[in-house]
Amino acid sequence: MTREYTPGTGNERWPSGNYVDLAVIALSEKRMRELLAAEPQYGVDSGLGPWVLFGGRLSDGTMIEFVYHAYAPGPHGFDFRVDAKANYESVFHRVLRLLRVERTQLAWISDLVVDAR
Repeated sequence: MTREYTPGTGNERWPSGNYVDLAVIALSEKRMRELLAAEPQYGVDSGLGPWVLFGGRLSDGTMIEFVYHAYAPGPHGFDFRVDAKANYESVFHRVLRLLRVERTQLAWISDLVVDAR
């Protein structure tokens, strides 16, 4: 059986050189750890404060990331990021299934995910 998500090492670079934010997911760090079967990385950003990061790849190699910044403006939760060259719609729906998340648990959804609105 192939795992849908494989945690990264923390040293990966976005294949395209950039990422886009697709959603803000209102889950706790504990729940993210359970669902992803992964340990997060921690750090501090001078402007956004302490952060918690889960990063890795889907089974097809698509790089994704979930990051929570303690002092980020806007809706609170994990920013769901994907490589800028990915198929946004497909990755969005795969991640919702992976995290067992309903749209009601999304604090924000990007306009890039057209059929999610």
